[in-house]
Amino acid sequence: MMQARTAFVCADNADHHAMRTWVRSLQSLIPYWPGRPGEAAGYAALGQSVAGDIRGTTNVWLACLSVRAHSLLGDGEATRTAIQRAQVVRAAVEADDLDAFGGIMTFPVPRQLYYVAEATVQLGEDSVLGESQSEAAVAAYRSATEDEWAFGDQAGAQTDLALARIARGEIEGAAEAVRPVLDLPVEQRNFGIVSSPARPRRPAQ
Repeated sequence: MMQARTAFVCADNADHHAMRTWVRSLQSLIPYWPGRPGEAAGYAALGQSVAGDIRGTTNVWLACLSVRAHSLLGDGEATRTAIQRAQVVRAAVEADDLDAFGGIMTFPVPRQLYYVAEATVQLGEDSVLGESQSEAAVAAYRSATEDEWAFGDQAGAQTDLALARIARGEIEGAAEAVRPVLDLPVEQRNFGIVSSPARPRRPAQ
């Protein structure tokens, strides 16, 4: 987080709206995984306040971070509003200089589908919708280009699908969904992958 604060100062000095937004997005992501959704939502809101008229995919990432944070807080209305905002922003995307870098500097469609699926599963209001959204995310990663694919996000989508199926009592289907995650080599079992299955059972903070 200290490095992110330094990066924001650099982006601010450069008067680079997209980079300011990207760093605020990163600052939202950092507290999300340790289970501090209120802080994550706060940084997402700060990012929206500095986004200006940027049209790159960083703005989509920011909206999707808000989606996940509010779902973990148990705020269904705010989650759905953020999902709608992400859809609107995606429809208006024009690739910018950050997108040209690729990698973590861009936010592809499969990742957006994964964030929305995870939020719906975490919210726990509609397991049927959570399952269909997770299936869409898993399918998107199976057909993703090399630049769009990330093993951690694909594993997250598979885990969300398993959790949605468990909620529907489909134990065999859940086992099938989570198998690719269990087959990952030990060195790829990062914190996000390990903690995702337990996240829906954690109390909101």
